[in-house]
Amino acid sequence: MRFLFIQIHSPADFCGIAKLGILYLTGQKEEAFDADAVLLAESLGDAVGLALDNARLHGELHAAKETAEKSNQAKSEFIGVASHELKNPMAAIWGYAEVMAEGMAGELTPEQSQMIAVIKRSVRRMQTLVSESGRCFPD
Repeated sequence: MRFLFIQIHSPADFCGIAKLGILYLTGQKEEAFDADAVLLAESLGDAVGLALDNARLHGELHAAKETAEKSNQAKSEFIGVASHELKNPMAAIWGYAEVMAEGMAGELTPEQSQMIAVIKRSVRRMQTLVSESGRCFPD
C-alpha cells in the first residue's frame, strides 16, 4: 500500500506558515502515485486551501458588514436623538425671541432689537445645521 500526504495551505500565506491541513491519500498498487497523480493531488490540495481561505474571508466580510450595519444604526439613532434634543430648546428660544421682538414683553431699545435679530439668525442657522445633519447621515 502506498501513501501520499499533500499539505493544504492558505494561498495568502507567502511564508509557508499557515498550514490548513493535510490531504491524505492511499493507493493499493505500488505505482499508485506517479508524477501525474502527485501533480493532480497537489492541485487538489491547492484548490482545497483556496476554498478554505475563501470561506474564512467570507466569514470575516460578513462579520465586518454586520459591525458596519450596527454602527450605522447607532449613528442614525444618535443623530435622531441629538436632532430632537436640539430642536426643542431652539423652538423655545425662537418663541421667546419672537415675543420680545413683537414688544409683548415691553418696548425694545434699538440695541435690544439688534440682539434679538442676532438670536433669531443664530437659531435659524442652528435649525439649518440640525436639518442638514439628518440629510448628511440618512438611515
